[in-house]
Amino acid sequence: MSRQLKRLFCFFLYVLGITPFLFRRIFKCGNPALVLLYHHICKPGSPFEPAVPPAEFEKQMRFMQKHFELISASELVGRIEKGISVDRPQAVISFDDGYRDNLEAAYPILSRYKIPAIIFLATASIGTGEPIWTSRVDQLFRNAVAPRLRLDNLQGGKSFELGDTSQRMKVSYLVKKEMKDVPDSRRHVVLKELEEKIGIPGAAEEETEMLSWAEVGRLLEDPLIEIGSHTVTHRMLDHLPAEEIREELLESKAKIEAETGRKIDFLSYPGNGYNSKVLDAAREAGYRAAFAVDHGLTCFSQDRFALKRLHVQDEPIDVLLAEITMVLPAIRDWAARLKLKRNL
Repeated sequence: MSRQLKRLFCFFLYVLGITPFLFRRIFKCGNPALVLLYHHICKPGSPFEPAVPPAEFEKQMRFMQKHFELISASELVGRIEKGISVDRPQAVISFDDGYRDNLEAAYPILSRYKIPAIIFLATASIGTGEPIWTSRVDQLFRNAVAPRLRLDNLQGGKSFELGDTSQRMKVSYLVKKEMKDVPDSRRHVVLKELEEKIGIPGAAEEETEMLSWAEVGRLLEDPLIEIGSHTVTHRMLDHLPAEEIREELLESKAKIEAETGRKIDFLSYPGNGYNSKVLDAAREAGYRAAFAVDHGLTCFSQDRFALKRLHVQDEPIDVLLAEITMVLPAIRDWAARLKLKRNL
């Protein structure tokens, strides 16, 4: 579904009263809870890096504050642990990766409306002056001018037609997906090959996009802000050996605790990469709970180490309403199953 068609579809659902009706039915009490996931809060610079503009983010926060009790991750998990029943719908605001615009653009809005939030940090990119590696890959493909590319260090070696922006975005997604699944040393080899073959300058364009540790400290001066782990290198944990999973979880937790002096209780899984092995590793690493990106609502009876979230993008309130009432996730799931069936 194109973005224009999606917006038109959601507008009619809203005007006809369908999504408002579903909203009232789903959130008539405090169970389930809604956890929203954001990344960049800034004016979108390119289609490679989706972002929610600050003005749209503020509209969404006003909507959330009007209709939900906005609570911290700690409060949500505490209520799940104790089985506390509440009458009003609950929601948590979360951010992944640790982008500087979370401080510069999102935080002033959160502070103005006194909204709690949690920011999950990928520690290898915090305070280093380097972009998160997924952003670096997107930058390379965004600026690529060659019509085709061969990467010998991907599994079996692969060739790609780059073409227009849409095609380069698809290739970037496929390359990042494979890079998330390999040992860290192999990921660096693939990234080096990309930089050599695409041949654009270093990461200067992106070097200041991540938070520094001093800026993390500034955020933590506000008791409404919590910090969590998003691993060290932002790879898909479910495809890593057990020892590397353990390192990703323990090292990121230890690093944040050492830099902030705060106990880190919460984890979010990069790329929604988790399974029973990863859940067990998170428990053993000493986390209290972990958040996924399952495009669903969090029920109080579910595993604390697989709490569901909905990813929010730059869309008006009627589209947000179609997301949180599960209309759009259901359509995407149906389309994915239909595509799979056709490919069988």
